[in-house]
Amino acid sequence: MTIWVVRAGDDLYIRSACGSDNPWYRHAIKSGEGRIRAGGVEKDATFAGASGDDPQAIDHSYHAKYDQYGPAIVGSVTGAHAHDLTIRLVPNDAAPDPLVPSVQERLPGPTGRTKKRCEQRSCTARATSG
Repeated sequence: MTIWVVRAGDDLYIRSACGSDNPWYRHAIKSGEGRIRAGGVEKDATFAGASGDDPQAIDHSYHAKYDQYGPAIVGSVTGAHAHDLTIRLVPNDAAPDPLVPSVQERLPGPTGRTKKRCEQRSCTARATSG
């Protein structure tokens, strides 16, 4: 599955383009861990909360890396509606303690706006293998 990942500072982040109802996002929150492949590196990772991190810096990283794909697509993972959907990727060799409860505690419920936006265009093209 392909998920857009960005670096902000020393950390890597992912967000769900289709809100909290996206199946991969729900699975990530529930499991709290996964295997990440990026830039030729493959590692097991913990999915950690990002509540103390700077959401605007993460937005900026998404814009810098993905604006070439157009404002509607980048807009699905940036802005206030996407901030609560942020997951920090922590390589397991760097994670002293899993921080997953902080991710699960802030899991937002589905919103009509997110659902409508995702029905209007295909989210699977960005969130699934390609």
